[in-house]
Amino acid sequence: MSKMIIGIQGGKGSYNDVAIQKYLEDNNIHDHKIIYLNNTEDVLEKLRLKQITHGQFATKNSIGGPVEETVEALKKHTNLGAGIIILSEYEIPIAHCLMCHQSASLDTITEIRSHSQTFLQCKENLEASFCHLKQVPGKGAYLDPARIAQGISEGEFGENIATLSNPKIADLYDVKIISGELQDREDNITTFQLVLLNDQP
Repeated sequence: MSKMIIGIQGGKGSYNDVAIQKYLEDNNIHDHKIIYLNNTEDVLEKLRLKQITHGQFATKNSIGGPVEETVEALKKHTNLGAGIIILSEYEIPIAHCLMCHQSASLDTITEIRSHSQTFLQCKENLEASFCHLKQVPGKGAYLDPARIAQGISEGEFGENIATLSNPKIADLYDVKIISGELQDREDNITTFQLVLLNDQP
């Protein structure tokens, strides 16, 4: 088998990263390279251009339902004639925490930026404990919460901005956890697909 070059819908430390690392470990795959992309659209575009050999993205969540970003990207690329083959589908458990800049605190935070799907998974707990904080879905290069956490740490955002995601990214990007276990249910599961380009005529 030739080297797998895998583009994933998320940054280093994201749940996409957790999912692909688990897949590689479970299948004893060592010859690979992971390309961290911003969203499903970027994954499918790199796949169509054959700049990666495989793509991975989240498709649905047990609380939030279908991942709309992925649904829309798949529709667009199907219309372009870029079909895909699903190589594997797998699930991982998801937990979310609220994170901010090391110099910030709950008193100084005014806004949470994260993936729209993350807000759906934490809707009830956010309404109960953080209803005063504005919820802003990430966009473009900052669609993925891991990338947002990196931006918070590196001063790309004001210290009033927090993000909501995998607690493991706190150490990775030197951000501070101020509240944990914000998913509405313990059995919060996300399904991911690993795909190939269907380039058969």
